[in-house]
Amino acid sequence: FCKLDEKVYMEQPPGFVDPSSSCLVCKLHKAIYGLKQAPRASYSTYSSFLLSHGFTNRKCDTSLFVHKTSFSLTFLLIYVDDIFLTGTNATYIQTLLSHMHLAFSMKDLGDLSYFLGISIQSHHNGFFLHQHKYASDLLLKAGMIGCKPCSTPVSSKPSFTASDSLPYPNPSLYRSIVGGLQYLTITRPELSYAVNQACQFMHSPTVDNFFAVKRILRYIKGSLSDGLLFTPSSFQLHAYTDSNWAGDHIDRRSTSGYCIFLGDNLISRASKK
Repeated sequence: FCKLDEKVYMEQPPGFVDPSSSCLVCKLHKAIYGLKQAPRASYSTYSSFLLSHGFTNRKCDTSLFVHKTSFSLTFLLIYVDDIFLTGTNATYIQTLLSHMHLAFSMKDLGDLSYFLGISIQSHHNGFFLHQHKYASDLLLKAGMIGCKPCSTPVSSKPSFTASDSLPYPNPSLYRSIVGGLQYLTITRPELSYAVNQACQFMHSPTVDNFFAVKRILRYIKGSLSDGLLFTPSSFQLHAYTDSNWAGDHIDRRSTSGYCIFLGDNLISRASKK
């Protein structure tokens, strides 16, 4: 259904080749799967429809559209041809879905349970988000589905070095696994530090670097069911930080402490060591 704004030609597909004109090509009027212009054409089609119905596009994420009125607040997230819709007014959502069904060929899959590798489970006190299947597939790719779990994602002893180790023989595998770990941090923020350290050696990983990545995977093996639980609460965010004294190679003698976010206010404190 996504019309193309540019001229695109393709070879005659197998099984539909005209024997009398096999040298001719086909001109596409609409986007098809596999076409590199398809995501842009799909997004343009959806966004035009939503903007005409009062939605606004968020600058922080162009895939997110918001419709706000005095009686409702509606969020719609688009990823190629997958759509996630939620809001505060069920009547308006049903009306919007009816309009979308008239404009597009689409299927309503009901309540959200799986989206972009993230599983969503509804509980009486909120929503639980996890990536159990995604993490299991990552372990399978690394050949560590049966590995021994460990309790922490990174060792207290320094393990990331730029030298004193042989180059890892399969850097493509290293980059693929570490890239997959980056996406896993969406529901596993405690992996952020360890994954960030692994990302610093993507250009030329060593054997020691891969051992550190294997430790992260061993930690994931022992915590496959972990995730994020979202429950109703006030708009009060607390954030804490502390220096990594055990893994710091330099005696910085700087600061350690905490910071607390309360609404729009920031309260921070640090102490010299």
